[in-house]
Amino acid sequence: MGSVLSACAASCVCTACCSLAGCACFVSSRVACFTNVAVLVGATFGAMALRGNTGTLAISWLPVCTADTCGGIFGAYRVNFALTGYFTALCLLTVGTTEFGAKLHRGWWWAKTILLMALLGATLFVSNESLAMGQEVARFGSIAFLFAQPLLLISLGHNWNEAWVEADGDEPLSYLSWRAALLLVSATMYGGSAMGCASLLRLAACPVGVALGWATLVLLLGLSGLSMASRICPHGNLLTSALLSLYATHLGHSALSAHTDAACSPSDFISSNFTPALGLAFAVAALGSAGWSGANPAPAPALLPHGVTRSDATMSQLRTQEVPPPIGAEAAWPFYLVCLACSLYLWMLTTDWSTQPAATSSAEADNAAAFWVLVSAQWAASGLYAYTLLAPYLLRHVRDFGVTFED
Repeated sequence: MGSVLSACAASCVCTACCSLAGCACFVSSRVACFTNVAVLVGATFGAMALRGNTGTLAISWLPVCTADTCGGIFGAYRVNFALTGYFTALCLLTVGTTEFGAKLHRGWWWAKTILLMALLGATLFVSNESLAMGQEVARFGSIAFLFAQPLLLISLGHNWNEAWVEADGDEPLSYLSWRAALLLVSATMYGGSAMGCASLLRLAACPVGVALGWATLVLLLGLSGLSMASRICPHGNLLTSALLSLYATHLGHSALSAHTDAACSPSDFISSNFTPALGLAFAVAALGSAGWSGANPAPAPALLPHGVTRSDATMSQLRTQEVPPPIGAEAAWPFYLVCLACSLYLWMLTTDWSTQPAATSSAEADNAAAFWVLVSAQWAASGLYAYTLLAPYLLRHVRDFGVTFED
């Protein structure tokens, strides 16, 4: 009896494995993009949780998983290292415009899950010294995402504003309209920016913080005023300006949190909790914008012949309607390249842009470099947004930006 049950169990396992191997589970390109964004968010939360378990996390039945490897800062390093390896592999496998890359992007989720878990398990056998070297690579690689992120946020702001304005159509403005919702969201973002600037200006003991607060405030007022100048920037809108204002304020806080002077930290709560959470939110928004804009929408299902309902249709007609169209060649690698850069950025975000543990002099040098990188990113983001506002007007006689001016 036992042998019969064992044979049945083995047969069921083999059947399940064969079914799993044959299940491609294809989804639309946009769903695939947002699934990868969810993987990034989940891994980031996992890295932050491991970092908080300093010296307390260890698995007795797994000798390589000690408190020094699975918990604390090196536990976060291992999650980030696996995530970076995962998106590197997907980026390389989807290079070019190929049918294989499109299918890998849209399906084979079981294989990609196994790959991610295998990479995560392999990091347990990587020494802490090697992970520290990977942190240095992430420090430089994250700069690419810092300077690409504002472009994605600008695109998100314009698309968001356009979608909600079009949803209202010709309806008059009311408190239940989409345009009223746009005003509410913009006011909320501006309120957060004002609070952030105020917290920087309150640091009287830190001249750098006060100067950064005033500089951030000037940027916010200047860009917001420019976007509302309808004669020069008729394509400007309040929502995009509010989004970029909040992003610039966040970069100011992040820069000050990385400063070597402890008196310049806005507060322990903001530095340790709110700033990383807001950084993750902006990264998710940027990736969502990249996935939505760059992905192909889901194809429409096949239609039944005119005048034929589902109840009257033949089985062959119903099967034709239910079978999805074949997946053609697509270029998915640009999205995975952005995900790779984002994983390097989140590596730095979850470890406060510093090498830990490290000697005091080295840590101070790293923090000083991170401070100036984040300040530069703030000004670069503001400059890019100002360019998108002014370029159509200043270069209107050179090229057509699709913007109509009154003059």
